[in-house]
Amino acid sequence: MMAEVAPDSDNASEIRAICSHVIQVLCERPIPDNPKAQLCSALDSVSDNVAMLDTLGNIIMTNIAWQQFALTYSQRPRQVTPHSDVGINYLDVPSRCANPHDESCLAVQG
Repeated sequence: MMAEVAPDSDNASEIRAICSHVIQVLCERPIPDNPKAQLCSALDSVSDNVAMLDTLGNIIMTNIAWQQFALTYSQRPRQVTPHSDVGINYLDVPSRCANPHDESCLAVQG
């Protein structure tokens, strides 16, 4: 897997640090029979919210911090925040805004 970071991105150094941490954790641990389990374990070791996207923007994996955040701030008791789980296209989420003039929708759209 390769992480692409725009060189002029405000968060580029933070994203590089997270990727570096995950790679370091992966390299330090013995390789299990299931590489996906190793990657999950490495992602869970990151305290920041992390979602891995495929090339189309679909969420393919999240870490525990992401999942806890989605549960904590959900308006539905004991359910994750809508549009934040595996299988959702994260890049399409702004188009799902109920009110296009809502501050959060405007912020995401730039």
